Amino acid sequence: MHLLCRREVRTFTILGAFDQDSHILTPDALAVLAGCTAQLTHAEWLSRIEEWGNAIRPPDYYAKKYHEEPDAGRRPLFHSLSCINCQRKFILVARRKRRFRRNETLACAFCQHPVRLDWGRRTVTWQPKTTGKLRFTYFSDQPSRIPASRFPDPHTARAWIDRLYVGRWW
Repeated sequence: MHLLCRREVRTFTILGAFDQDSHILTPDALAVLAGCTAQLTHAEWLSRIEEWGNAIRPPDYYAKKYHEEPDAGRRPLFHSLSCINCQRKFILVARRKRRFRRNETLACAFCQHPVRLDWGRRTVTWQPKTTGKLRFTYFSDQPSRIPASRFPDPHTARAWIDRLYVGRWW
């Protein structure tokens, strides 16, 4: 009832600092939230149960998909990208000197919705002096300016990504 009365949803994210987003609910979303409109028809629900084994997410929902650019080279960088449309993440494997243009997009590996490359891109880095571990790091600058010693070799990066927890895996 609180969401229906306020007609908005607020979400919080933690990216080094607290950040708050406010989303106005559309009339269609309000109808679903109030229970006036079903999210799925009965036939769609049954077909999802038969095909997927559940009615919520397809079987490959937590799959790890890679989009490897043809000119990625022998020492590419691995970038984590998030699709706002299907709420999934996938990996862009791009050449080390790759420049990301402002507002440049790439089709989501799952739903083909355009994903902006200059938003929330995280790159696999290696921190040998501090933790000696691989991790995804946010970059506001182009990665080509960062020393190559900060990035793992492609085999190590892919093996580390493939071992990540399947769920909200990064």
